[in-house]
Amino acid sequence: MGKSSVRSRTPEKVPVDPPSFGRADKTNRESDNRTSILFHSLFMQTRASDILVLLTFHSDSYSPAVADILALDGRGARPMELFPRKCESETVRRQLLKADARELFPGARDPEAALSGLFLYFSCLKESHDLLHRFATIDGAYWHGIMHRMEGDGYNAAYWFHRVPAHPVYAPLARNAAQLGYGAGGEWDPFAFIRFCETSAREKQDDLAKRVQLAEWQLLFQYCATPAGNALRSGERAAAR
Repeated sequence: MGKSSVRSRTPEKVPVDPPSFGRADKTNRESDNRTSILFHSLFMQTRASDILVLLTFHSDSYSPAVADILALDGRGARPMELFPRKCESETVRRQLLKADARELFPGARDPEAALSGLFLYFSCLKESHDLLHRFATIDGAYWHGIMHRMEGDGYNAAYWFHRVPAHPVYAPLARNAAQLGYGAGGEWDPFAFIRFCETSAREKQDDLAKRVQLAEWQLLFQYCATPAGNALRSGERAAAR
């Protein structure tokens, strides 16, 4: 696959070879002059515009400050726009810009990555992106890919997903996506999901893509925001509504 059909740009200021979708390219060069990252591996399409199944998400599992922020809009259970054009809440944006990630997420596996995910929940793409450039983790690379996908830059999204050839979220995400009606529950393919989001938006049938994106956000946010050793709550579904 070549460049994204939604928007095509060269990766951020550094020329790279086009990614080969569907498999990790371990020979890719660094894509950012400001961040030096050393990564390692860690352990279809369905017409379903009427699917209203959501994963169970417990916003009160996090600090009171995080729970209060999530309570402002859906408690972490609101599907985000696939390609948002502006931050959903100026109040939240200002609040998160002043926040200390380690105070918001005490003892978390990856507090900075969790904060970048919180920005994305409220569609604050620039703020999430600015934060992602300040730290280097494989979880941050995953959020980086999601941010560019939501920005509509599938080419850069693919570049960052190539930096995440494996992640503990992939297996439960594939299972939960299959429960929602996307895929068959095999291996999670982030490159195929880029294409699915683009097609869904173009055909104006994006409910399923939004709900799978929400499942992805919930699982990755939980993984980053909780202490190491906490099991992912996967495979849970709320009643259809």
